[in-house]
Amino acid sequence: MAQWLLRVDCRIDTAVVEIGLEKSWDLYRHLRPDGAAAAFWQQTGDAGRSERDRLREKLRIRNHSIWAHGWDPVFEKGWKTLSDWTETGLLLVLACEAERLGERHELPQLPIQLPPL
Repeated sequence: MAQWLLRVDCRIDTAVVEIGLEKSWDLYRHLRPDGAAAAFWQQTGDAGRSERDRLREKLRIRNHSIWAHGWDPVFEKGWKTLSDWTETGLLLVLACEAERLGERHELPQLPIQLPPL
């Protein structure tokens, strides 16, 4: 999402300007300090941790998993944590930013369970 926002809103192509996901959010927050994304990352969530701290945790799970750069399996608890956080926070930010940019932001329902084999 951060890389998309940088491209659409700021005309920065992260395929050319190679920065990671966390740094992409940092750059976007710096360029749009009054936006919905910046406000979201400044919020504190459970146990007084900032949403930015929670992002680091989610990126660590993702980066070490077979989804990205690592070999760690993704267990149900890790997936549920990521899914809940995404649906109750991150997707709301995406909707606000997309609406501001005049972009379509209705997302289809993600599956809640794997199909039977």
